[in-house]
Amino acid sequence: MRRYVLTSTRVSGLIIGALLCAASPARAAGGGGKTGEGAYLTINPISVPIIEGGRITGQFRVVLKLVPQTPEDGSVLSAHQPAIQSILLSAANEYARLNVSTFRPVNVKTLRKLLLDAVRKPGHKVKDVLVIDALAF
Repeated sequence: MRRYVLTSTRVSGLIIGALLCAASPARAAGGGGKTGEGAYLTINPISVPIIEGGRITGQFRVVLKLVPQTPEDGSVLSAHQPAIQSILLSAANEYARLNVSTFRPVNVKTLRKLLLDAVRKPGHKVKDVLVIDALAF
């Protein structure tokens, strides 16, 4: 039986590859919902590896929707969706690195706060982040 051990270079390559996939316009074009009054911006599902002891032990997957502060902000968020997707992917990766295990439940309250702070930091006008689904498997 073969055992695979990830080095920091390989893990970095996986993370960079995931960021590039998330930021690609072809992928981002299919995931956005139309934003109007009371509407949400649908974000493509985000998946990051769960790494423990230098090995990939599972996968963390989260499905999100963003609530814009105003309808005008919704159209701005739609235009910046690839950048927002990249920010959320990076924040989800950081959360998974520090808080996720396949043996523990996901603390959605902490995850939501981390994602909301991350998406607001560059100045995006987001009222709330809705965590639709969060799985560690």
